[in-house]
Amino acid sequence: VGSMAANEASFNIHIKSVDVPDFTINARPSATVGHLKDLIIKEKSLGDGKIVRLIYQGRSLDDSASLLASRLTDQCFVHCSIRDAQPDPSHIIDIPLPPSSVLVRRDGLEPPAPTAHAPPEERVSASMAHSSMDGTTEDFLFGFVMGFLVGFITLFWMWDASMPRRTRLGIAAGVMFNMCLSLLRTPEKAPE
Repeated sequence: VGSMAANEASFNIHIKSVDVPDFTINARPSATVGHLKDLIIKEKSLGDGKIVRLIYQGRSLDDSASLLASRLTDQCFVHCSIRDAQPDPSHIIDIPLPPSSVLVRRDGLEPPAPTAHAPPEERVSASMAHSSMDGTTEDFLFGFVMGFLVGFITLFWMWDASMPRRTRLGIAAGVMFNMCLSLLRTPEKAPE
């Protein structure tokens, strides 16, 4: 009987919050966390339209659990987060958007990038097309042919900042391919 009376003695719970100055609430250990939240709302005159979230030892407290079940003790510190309630979703008007093919970018150059729901190959090809400095396969082939036919002179052309990256790679690959073929074509001279 003595331990039961000790358990029902009131707890002084220190509430720390960024939103309101720190304060202390007196509550019975058998009270629920929801009741503690009601006491906080009443103490600070928060009114309706506020959501109170209580955190103790890194855990968010469940409204239906008692203070003892939540392991709160006398003189403990509970962190309190107070925010506005979200609007009722039934009052939100859902306006359908047009299909993505109808949407046009503000600059008018390209259609918007596909969403995550698009097939993977469409996402990859669209992401490559959106990067103008990356270049295309044709840019690579053009660079390769130029590097192969013109040779080392095109290496100086690679420093042009407006050239797509794939054209630069094509030039480097074309020059390297030209060098490899020239090594294969050179006949070895027999010693005399």
